[in-house]
Amino acid sequence: MHPRPILYLRLAGLLMLAFLAGCNLPSTTAVPAAVQPPSSAGTASAATPSGGTAIAPGGTDMAATDACSYLTGDEVGKLIGQEILGTKSDQGQDDVTGNPADTCVYRSSDLAVIVSVTYSNGLQGSAQWSQDMQDYLQHNSNDVPTTPVSGVGDQANWYATPDSGGLLVMKYPYLVGIVIGGASLSSPNDYRPALVRIAQLVLERVKGR
Repeated sequence: MHPRPILYLRLAGLLMLAFLAGCNLPSTTAVPAAVQPPSSAGTASAATPSGGTAIAPGGTDMAATDACSYLTGDEVGKLIGQEILGTKSDQGQDDVTGNPADTCVYRSSDLAVIVSVTYSNGLQGSAQWSQDMQDYLQHNSNDVPTTPVSGVGDQANWYATPDSGGLLVMKYPYLVGIVIGGASLSSPNDYRPALVRIAQLVLERVKGR
């Protein structure tokens, strides 16, 4: 049996919930012009040697965000070449950072894309940020071999299984996971450019959050 990436397992669970709930939500959610950053009220920032600053620790200051607001269903549908029939947003706790993980599932007739966004509490350039990147990659790939991808984030890695493909992107302070899977997914690598573009759009729109 092939190992399953963690985000793929989350995708399967969210898809089951979406189908059981009859998820047929409109796929034209407006993308906000700006997304508010985590509040840092009462929290002193700490400079790093490279001039970076810390964000609010513990994740408690980060308000829940509808991850489906980063990209519309139409945008995702055009990128994967299928009409998006519904979206399903969710928020849980990231296993690596302990911070909120905002998630959106975009569902077509036989494919689904999951977008997950969380963040690190480490200072930019710090050992914690480097460790969070390493742990995020290792945990979410779940021992599935990955290959580096250029052109998106500070670091990005791609993996593929027989029925899924995933992209893990680290762009300070965000950790973004995107995976595609479904019954008709015979060549996951064909969707890598689409997932790279989805990641680029998410990072553009989450900036300043």
